[in-house]
Amino acid sequence: QSSVMLGYLGRIEGLGHINLGIQKARYTGRQRDGRSGLVTTSRDAPWLYNAVLTWDVTSVVSAYAGTESGLEDSGVAPESALNRAEQLSATRTRQFEGGLRWKIGKMQAVVSAFEITKAYFSYDAQRRFVRLGTVRHRGVEGSVSGRLGKRLSLVVGAVAMQPRVSGPGVDARVLGRRPTGTPDIHAKLDANYRTDLFNGITATASVNYVSRRAVTSAPVVGGTRQLMLKGTATVDLGFREQFEIGSTPASVRVLLLNAFDAKAWKVAAANTLYPDERRRFSLTVTADF
Repeated sequence: QSSVMLGYLGRIEGLGHINLGIQKARYTGRQRDGRSGLVTTSRDAPWLYNAVLTWDVTSVVSAYAGTESGLEDSGVAPESALNRAEQLSATRTRQFEGGLRWKIGKMQAVVSAFEITKAYFSYDAQRRFVRLGTVRHRGVEGSVSGRLGKRLSLVVGAVAMQPRVSGPGVDARVLGRRPTGTPDIHAKLDANYRTDLFNGITATASVNYVSRRAVTSAPVVGGTRQLMLKGTATVDLGFREQFEIGSTPASVRVLLLNAFDAKAWKVAAANTLYPDERRRFSLTVTADF
């Protein structure tokens, strides 16, 4: 994939700035099946654009709105498809977004609304993995990051959205209205607390939550709803410490991942699950020579 881009960035101090861009992209995807020798290709050469306008409402509050189009590699059809290993066509995307940013002392908060649309691939009635419709992700997201006092650093963020599939596959009831593996809510908290122990050891904690999501691409036989996977939350705990080995700077990091040993599944693809990782321990030592 290659592109040639022309962009413009303008700013008026105290008022805001504007960012405009246009590009000509060229994409070629080529896949060779090692078993059959079959070669499949995909090509696209669209014009893409982006435009973002930011307004400095006050010295600590700014508002922004923007839109952009993009091009994504869709990969190849999965092993469980009739057309497995076939190169899929590139996906054109379109996004609209608008929101506010606040600076609150050493903290920053961001809240925005967004809508993203792109092609949706899944299994048709013959078990071929092809484009069957369009998926739209519409929702809101927010985050707060920065320092509280001299010791605690926080990053908290969440996305709440309504992912929906539309198109001929949904109309023919080959697809459900929910995209496979996409949750309505995804939230994460990362915290670091620096102590005075052992020359400033830092304790770390991370909490990750993913809400319920669809497992099957099509409605369950005889019904109108898809099979759903329940929401899960995991907690990671650890610490890190910087020290010296002679005159060489070094650090050690210890992590207990999935500390409470939550049992969960990951949606690898439509109708395909594998067990998520359970409790595990990690020790990393690094040095800068």
